[in-house]
Amino acid sequence: MVLRGNSGAGKTTVALRVRSHLGRTCALVQQDVIRRTILKERDIPDGANIGLISHVTRYALDHGYNVIIEGILHAERYAYMLAELADDHRAVLASAAFSSTSRRPSSAGTPVSDALLSRECHPRG
Repeated sequence: MVLRGNSGAGKTTVALRVRSHLGRTCALVQQDVIRRTILKERDIPDGANIGLISHVTRYALDHGYNVIIEGILHAERYAYMLAELADDHRAVLASAAFSSTSRRPSSAGTPVSDALLSRECHPRG
């Protein structure tokens, strides 16, 4: 699953709730952790983080994990890598629309319901 969208859209909140629902079967690959923390890299075209996100994701998928990739993931920089992952592995892409991003601060902290997760999220089988 790929959760991408503007800053403040709720991507991390949703990713953490989905991961909590799936438990130990789910790996969370966060663009900010890889780019900022591990590599101390700016979000630049052809940045090293793009390949590292792909490698970490593939490694987890190859070892039987469900994977959530979460981040802003600008299309002009990340689309090719994400398309390759989708071609090679079953993938779901969720993008936060600008309208939901602009509404997010007033609804920050609103939990994702267990009913929604049960209905929408299914572990790899």
